[in-house]
Amino acid sequence: MLVLLLLGCTVVAQAQSAKKITPPSNRSFSPEETAARNPLPAVPAATQSFGLPVPALQPISAFVPGLGNAVGVKTILGENGLPIFFETNTPQPIDANRQSPSENALRFWAQLQPKAIQDPINEFVVKAVQTDEQGNFHVRMQQVYQSVPVYGAEVVAHSQNGQWIRITGRYFPSTIGLSTTPKVSADAAYAAVLSDFGADHLKTRWSDEELR
Repeated sequence: MLVLLLLGCTVVAQAQSAKKITPPSNRSFSPEETAARNPLPAVPAATQSFGLPVPALQPISAFVPGLGNAVGVKTILGENGLPIFFETNTPQPIDANRQSPSENALRFWAQLQPKAIQDPINEFVVKAVQTDEQGNFHVRMQQVYQSVPVYGAEVVAHSQNGQWIRITGRYFPSTIGLSTTPKVSADAAYAAVLSDFGADHLKTRWSDEELR
């Protein structure tokens, strides 16, 4: 019995040693062979995730602050492309001994060299001068064109601690190019208003304060 058992183990060991072990192949495969070994199709590279359009990227231009014609003047532009705010880095002292606040303000306005204005001193007239509790001046100047006031065109010069520092407001270019010759006479205009509104709704007199 023991002899038969030993004989059986010997036969199994010989059968196992007789099996051939195939070493792994290191050779490369052709594209056809690779496709045959890998039947699944390759996933193409995505050009744009989720099918969204490719945005056209534009470089951001460098920020350039808006400057007035005069050097060292910071400005803010309005919707018409002209400045609505001027502030100088070198405040202009108020010469109260030689000039009035009105003359000082006009001179300061001219030194700022406002864009599109040819002659600031002669194209603007002072309408009002106010002094606040700190003693600072606020001079309101009306733009005129051929001696006619330009509607909606006023600037205000502001002082602080005895110096002019900024001007705010709105104005139009010197070359407006409009005719100042009235197309309707004063009498015709008065008659038209009288006809539309009646005499009880007309006001023909205004105080100096109302006209400012």
